[in-house]
Amino acid sequence: MAGSGTAEALDAHTAATVWWRASGHLLERLLDEDQVVLRQLEDSAAAANRLSRVRALARGIPLHAAWGTPDAIAGRIEHLARTRKPERTTEVS
Repeated sequence: MAGSGTAEALDAHTAATVWWRASGHLLERLLDEDQVVLRQLEDSAAAANRLSRVRALARGIPLHAAWGTPDAIAGRIEHLARTRKPERTTEVS
């Protein structure tokens, strides 16, 4: 089945985790003119604000996981874009 291309919607918790990790990745960057990591500038209030935004993203922008060959995955993504909804979704854990 994986060779034929599969794209499934992620559950809300997994989607929020993906957004959280992506946003955290950006915080690991160094400032251009200094040796300071951006993460050092995030206090608990800023982290809570980022978490609130991450949860809003997870609710508002569905994420999908894809498996298969590149051509098959591209075909599934095109199908999802045309239909605006997957044929059948399952949770990925």
